[in-house]
Amino acid sequence: TLQSSVTIVNNSHRGSVLYRVADGTEGASFTFNVPNNGGTTDNSVGAIIAFYGVNTATPFDTNGTFNAVSANTVTANSITTTTANSGIVMLGLGGRNSRTYDAPWSTTSPGTLTELYDTSNQTSVGAAWAIKAAAGATGNGTVSYSGNDRNAGILLSLRRVSAPTITSLAGSPACP
Repeated sequence: TLQSSVTIVNNSHRGSVLYRVADGTEGASFTFNVPNNGGTTDNSVGAIIAFYGVNTATPFDTNGTFNAVSANTVTANSITTTTANSGIVMLGLGGRNSRTYDAPWSTTSPGTLTELYDTSNQTSVGAAWAIKAAAGATGNGTVSYSGNDRNAGILLSLRRVSAPTITSLAGSPACP
């Protein structure tokens, strides 16, 4: 499933966020088709991140859109979460090989994000995340990029599974 995509320069570099919600029908392997909008795909790089505790019916609390620039900082536009304890994920992509993302990855709220990966093969991708305790704006996400090149960033918010509700029957004590 295509969640969001961006062309970062003259239709020559593209980035996409693809996701799959695990539902018990997973096989031994997956195939993700790389969108190319009618062009050719001669190089690609990607990574898989697995999260658990995410609401499978509505996995995303809110999503940003790619912010594409040519700079030495990757910036993802602020998003506003609607639920507490959302998982904030920042994804970065760049149009050059041998570029890296120089931690720290950060937002205004929840603050510093933990880097998950940073990889390069003709293009570069990286990601970081943290839990945002209260609903509200994240502020822009940022991370330094090891070159003044084409890059893009996006923030996503994963909705957690609701905490279980414990109720008691009349005359019965509630379970702790």
